[in-house]
Amino acid sequence: MKYFITESHFKKYVSIISEQEEDDEKDYSYLDDYDDEDFIEVTLEYFRPWIKKNHGDEVGRYPLSYLLKKYFIEFCKHYNLELDYDEYYSTSQLEYAGKEFIIKQNHRLPTLRPAFKFTEKYKKQIEYLINTLKLPNWLTFSFVEESPYNVEVTLNVNLDEFLKSSGDDNADEYYQDFVKFLESFMGVEQGNPVHGNINIHSFILYTNDSELTNPSKIKQIKSKIKSLNGGDRIHSIKMNFNSKRFNINLTFKSGYRYDYNSRNELREKILVLFKDMGYNEDRITVSI
Repeated sequence: MKYFITESHFKKYVSIISEQEEDDEKDYSYLDDYDDEDFIEVTLEYFRPWIKKNHGDEVGRYPLSYLLKKYFIEFCKHYNLELDYDEYYSTSQLEYAGKEFIIKQNHRLPTLRPAFKFTEKYKKQIEYLINTLKLPNWLTFSFVEESPYNVEVTLNVNLDEFLKSSGDDNADEYYQDFVKFLESFMGVEQGNPVHGNINIHSFILYTNDSELTNPSKIKQIKSKIKSLNGGDRIHSIKMNFNSKRFNINLTFKSGYRYDYNSRNELREKILVLFKDMGYNEDRITVSI
């Protein structure tokens, strides 16, 4: 048997399928911005009316603690909330039930989050503040705002230029100054986006490796250090980099552990070695 559908029917079916796909793909990541109390409130908003409807007005006036202990599991089963029904009522279940209501009943939480993206509306102001910071050549800022007022700032650091640059500043200091500018000149408050505040955070991305992060180069540098006058007294050399400095940790052989004068002299020689390689002494730390 053949079935024929009109154009209007076809459009209706397409609309229904599209709506179903949108529901299946709906993003609930925004719930991460809410606190436990917000989800508990959702549960209680449904719980009291359900009690009165199913158990009468008189029971609905009983103490909440009593009602939750006696009827909460029944309430959850009624709304087909996916909880562990073998467990007794707990505050964490109230929170989870609230999330289930939002997803299954399309309940909407109140929010003070702006509808626009911060980095888009205030693009010119942000550019002005960054220019005011006078970022060094080794540092740039880039912004990602996947949802309004959730801002991630990437501190792009050219590692080689950073270690060879003058001064003892670092990327995080510039970022902290930027945040202070946002607060001072734009009146921006940090906090939860659903409270109308901005959630801004940063991480550092090193965009250009240095020879100080190259294993084969590190091996050569260690050999140069041990070939210095007094370098034969070194038992081991460990090197690592943090957001501020390149660190060199020396462990000496047992006979030289308390020969502080010789160790200090060797420390100065190592700093000269790195200076001759083009690195800024202020960005090199030698622990003896």
